Parts: sequence; structure tokens; C-alpha cells
Amino acid sequence: MYCRRVKLLSKEKIGERYFRIGFDCIDIAREARPGQFLMLRLSDFSWEYLLSRPFSFCMVEGSRIDLLFESVGKGTRILSQAEKGITMEIIGPLGTGFRLEATSHPILVGGGMGIAPLPFLASEAAKTFRPGEITVLLGARTASGLCARETFASLGVALRLATDDGTEGHRGPVSELLEGELRRRGNQPRAIYACGPKLMLKTIAELARKHGVPCQVSVEERMACGVGACMACACKTRDERGSYHFKRVCIEGPVFDAKEVVFDED
Repeated sequence: MYCRRVKLLSKEKIGERYFRIGFDCIDIAREARPGQFLMLRLSDFSWEYLLSRPFSFCMVEGSRIDLLFESVGKGTRILSQAEKGITMEIIGPLGTGFRLEATSHPILVGGGMGIAPLPFLASEAAKTFRPGEITVLLGARTASGLCARETFASLGVALRLATDDGTEGHRGPVSELLEGELRRRGNQPRAIYACGPKLMLKTIAELARKHGVPCQVSVEERMACGVGACMACACKTRDERGSYHFKRVCIEGPVFDAKEVVFDED
């Protein structure tokens, strides 16, 4: 884990509320793994932006790190208005990322801003699998929320889209695309890697269990410190004996085996 000050090198607006930013940090980039994250704070706005925010690694190439986010609250709104050259404080890499199964064709599933960590994961998977062996399923409320499509297209993966309102791709939840994909592939070795809203992840975990497919999920929880000290991001889990535990999303996660996570409050 490193704490560094970096300069914002690029900012691109994608759709109405989505942004992709980039900067250089060789120390963090060298150790970052798909599914991990960093904590970011804008130094020049310290009076308005006191707490760091967690951001998944969207893409890491050489020393370059890209982040993808939606402007939804005060912190991300300020970040969306930041000019190139502004100073940012970052801490990372943090958390436990995805573990690629080398013998199983990967199926990547992203919903909403859960799309953010998947370009990095797809680029790592492309080092082991041929592009046609990697399937990426993206879902959003409407077409403008389907971010990073160009990145996936450049990797040559099999890309399928779903929108709740039918403005692009399949009309309905992305989990319906996944169910069709699992039926189509039959008994082929495959593994699911998913990130998105809790209800989506619950459905995907149930599909994985139904079809006997290993599944890893990146859960979304609010974070304060990002380093395991505050316990604000605790996630309820269940072990193989049926005992319940709370694990820190920022340390033991954000990626868990889907069989561990308790999606229902019981």
C-alpha cells in the first residue's frame, strides 16, 4: 500500500453523468490487481472534500491508472469539475481483487457502476484466454449508462448489452443475459466474475449455484477509511459450517466467493 500525490492528466465525460479520469503512479500501478481499489482525495479542495472516496481500478497500463465514476454526490460532483493538473492524494492498492480461474472461460457481468472494474479484469483475462473465450455482459437502466464499451471492443471480447428500458441491447436485467449464456455453454468450464447492485449480485449468485458455476462477486458498500480501521463497510457472510461472520469489504473484500455473501437480511 502506498500513499502518493499525483496530478490529474486526463478527464473525459462519458454520457450525461459519467466520467473517466487518468493519472500516473508507477508504485500503485505495478501492484494493482483487478477488483482492487484506491482511496482518492482532492488536495486542492480540502475544505470541501474532507474524506477520501473509494474508486475501483478501471484500467491499469504501465504507470497509467484510469478510474471510472458517476457524478452522484458532492464528492464525485467536485471531482467531475476538476481541471487537468489538479493535485490528488491517493492510497492503494487496497482490498482483495478477483482471482482468475485459468482453466475456466471467464464471464464478466457488470451492472450500473459495477462496470468500472471490469475493463482491467478483461485485459488481464486476455493474457490467458483468446478474446472469443471471454464474454462480457453489461447492464444499465438506459443506454447512456453502458460505459467503457470502446475499451471492451478494443480487447475483442464477446460483448453483450442489456438495458432496463430497451434503449440498447436486450430489454431487461443483465442477469437474463447471463442465464441464456450459461444455458448456451452447457457443461463447458466457465467462471463468473460480477460487480453491481446487491439485488443483481444476489440473482447472479443464485444462477451460479443453479448451474454449478464458480462465481466471484465484488460487493458495493459505503467506506470511510478504506483500510479496515472503522468497520463501516462490514459485509455479512456465512462459512461452510453455516456460521455467520462480518467481514470488512475494504480488507477481506470487495471481492468474495458468491457462496460466502449473505444477500438477505436474516
